[in-house]
Amino acid sequence: MIAFFLNCLYLNENIKKPYYVAVVERCVELTRNQEKIPVIAQEECLNALFEENKKKTVPYPIGQSIEENYIRHFTSEKEAWLALLSKEQREYIRVISKALEAIYADMKEYPSAVLTFSHCPSLVKVCKEKRIAICELEYSPIRFTNYSCTLGFLTRENKFSEAETAKRYVTFCKEIEEKKVDFLTRKELMALTFLEKNIHLLEEYNRQPEYEIGVALGPQDDCYREVWGGCEIEELLQKCREAYGDSVLIRAHPRDAESIRKFGIDIDESNNSLEFILRCKKIATISSNVGFEGMWFGRPTYFVGELPFSSQAMRDVSIDDDKVCDVKFINFLFFCCFAPFNTLHDAKYIEWRLTNPPELDIYRYNQKLLLDELGISEEIIKEPKDRLNRILEARGFEKFFYKKKSTLNVEKEKKQETREAIQAEGQYEKDKTAYEWFQEQLAKRDMELSNLEEKLAKAMIKGKEEKIK
Repeated sequence: MIAFFLNCLYLNENIKKPYYVAVVERCVELTRNQEKIPVIAQEECLNALFEENKKKTVPYPIGQSIEENYIRHFTSEKEAWLALLSKEQREYIRVISKALEAIYADMKEYPSAVLTFSHCPSLVKVCKEKRIAICELEYSPIRFTNYSCTLGFLTRENKFSEAETAKRYVTFCKEIEEKKVDFLTRKELMALTFLEKNIHLLEEYNRQPEYEIGVALGPQDDCYREVWGGCEIEELLQKCREAYGDSVLIRAHPRDAESIRKFGIDIDESNNSLEFILRCKKIATISSNVGFEGMWFGRPTYFVGELPFSSQAMRDVSIDDDKVCDVKFINFLFFCCFAPFNTLHDAKYIEWRLTNPPELDIYRYNQKLLLDELGISEEIIKEPKDRLNRILEARGFEKFFYKKKSTLNVEKEKKQETREAIQAEGQYEKDKTAYEWFQEQLAKRDMELSNLEEKLAKAMIKGKEEKIK
């Protein structure tokens, strides 16, 4: 049995309650292979669920009065939230412990795992004492809007730390030493997951970047960054300026699009983060998922803060390096750490993951799940030769052809460019001569008009004088 702990305090404008209700709704709707779902959350959120979801839920509400008493210990709601994210809090230890005891009384067993979207030290303490696993859930960078699927990941430790994934990757590398694992290339992973609107980026993958470094910014008021980020946005931008001068491009979080103009740095207005990455030689971030996309796209990437995939990135922006993440690690993330998001609410899948299966088993199982979701046969990805085009065809896209140029063609193009340049220069001289002649004619006309006006004025004056006489 799995249970959910979904907590955000009873905050006002900082964390919108309607949005949080939607998170609870989605968790209940996605949960599979379990009839009743224990949920520990704000009473207000539980009361606002749709009736069909209320029937699936066994509610364990956190009352507003409990949180109001907790918040009184702090000077602001934000300070209370930061404390809850970073330290054990007695009030929450009592609330969570009481809720888990109530679940045991109602269900005759403790949950095998508590799923949550926020790292909470108070939850960690209680679950450790009761020997209950914690799974911290997160949407991966692969999400619908840019991709044909949405993947997620879960960690048994703090999801804002690289430690667990780094250890798992070491284990994965040991497991595959004597086994044949044919990893997909970066472009093959793009062909597998891109939406049709982004497939053209395969052609532009090797285009010349415009900027030395691109900085992906998260929300400026991000509490998670303040607790685990390692530095502030201004500090990161200053380091990038010192290292790369004016050749810095920043991409804002959507809700900060206007406010970042204060930094006086070029702002990216590409349609999506993928196009932004292709404009930059390197990528830097504190804790944005765009950092993963930079690693995937073969860009040297800096993570100042931590996320599960930051162990294979560089950490100090002031060090000019060209380290590129190994494609083996990208495959490990895609198929071992990430999984179709709805599986991370599947009680059977979670129970299986709690048995700590071999990393290679997780890899193969998740890969099969993703291929099934995309309607692609495993046969299509087995042989490396021409696999990119097999994937594209299976997804209904045109084949990809590398545009190789022979020496002869290159010379022809150069000569053609030279001829075009000469013709353009000749045309410019013709246009310039015509323009100068036209200007001369205008000047002559103006002079003639001026003389006529002067003569007319004199004639009018003379006529008036004769009438007076």
